[in-house]
Amino acid sequence: MANVIDEVAGRLTIVRPVFHPVFEALNGPRIFGTRLSAMEVRLEHRRPTVIDEATH
Repeated sequence: MANVIDEVAGRLTIVRPVFHPVFEALNGPRIFGTRLSAMEVRLEHRRPTVIDEATH
């Protein structure tokens, strides 16, 4: 059974979005701080990890 699971897992790719906020510093005579100026998004690809139930 484990061979079948490994075979199927080898055909799959897990894709998940990763969000990274980009902040901008605010400097002025009457204001200071930061604000969100952009949201960068990248896609992470990886193969699934098969975990043996007996080891966990």
